Amino acid sequence: MQYELPFATDTNFDAEMPLLELPSLPVDFEANLSKGISIETIIEKYNLGYTPAATLNVLYRLLNSPNDSWLSMYNNPSFKANVAGYLSTFEAGLKSARLILKRPEFEFINPLNEDKITSQTQFPTDCIFMHGRFNGIPHPGYLLSILEAKSIRPDLPVTVAIETDRYSLRMGQAPFLDIFFRASLLWYTGLIDRVVIIEAPYHEDDLYYEKEGGVNKYWENMYELCTGPINPRLLIAFGEEDYDRKVDRGYIRNNATSIEVNVIDTINNHTPLHMSQIREGKLSSKVLTEMWEKVRNWDLNFY
Repeated sequence: MQYELPFATDTNFDAEMPLLELPSLPVDFEANLSKGISIETIIEKYNLGYTPAATLNVLYRLLNSPNDSWLSMYNNPSFKANVAGYLSTFEAGLKSARLILKRPEFEFINPLNEDKITSQTQFPTDCIFMHGRFNGIPHPGYLLSILEAKSIRPDLPVTVAIETDRYSLRMGQAPFLDIFFRASLLWYTGLIDRVVIIEAPYHEDDLYYEKEGGVNKYWENMYELCTGPINPRLLIAFGEEDYDRKVDRGYIRNNATSIEVNVIDTINNHTPLHMSQIREGKLSSKVLTEMWEKVRNWDLNFY
């Protein structure tokens, strides 16, 4: 089965078009980059991402077409260097796949309002698990974290969960483009076996906060061993606070079952990098280039 291109009504995104000839971005993309306006999306049980051709065209536009009307976070050298690093690493794979019209499919998981996985006949596979907002072009810190985790547990697939725009807005951040584009960028690294979209509840307006136990209950269900929707065996943490929280959850799980759950803190190892440093232009192009080179030095098989 062939799927439609992400912008089926816009011939600019024809998969067979020559690359580097995108005259403009869609209006909602321009509004997002220049004014921080969130792109409206409808999250469903299963969601389609962007084709390789559409993904490449947007990346080329972001890198090669500076626009003075864009927010500074998308024009600064850190952002441009990160786009360039992503392209240098994954461009060949995306180009080779650019005539493929099939779009990647991403699940939406909310363990507070879905039927328990226990009602299904097959449980999720044990996995390495990382989650976050990923509010930008995936940076080498993310990917080095995944590579480190894969070196520890090469027997496990990798699941990455990406938060909806709601969380970024709550944190006072403008979402970068739309969630399906961000999820597609993660998927096209070839390092991830399952990309899911998640939305944690917030006490300000979420009925589940009172009805179902709120954020803590949400994550208990999300991380639940064997019967939860993720079934993690190795958790990737970013920094001391995040590490302690995951270790605490892992300790509870380890004592409740005989299954071992490990946590690695990549900030204390070799990936001291946060997306805010790129958005604020605080990371030099030299540092980013060197970190992307570390990613490329791993023995990767992208496609």
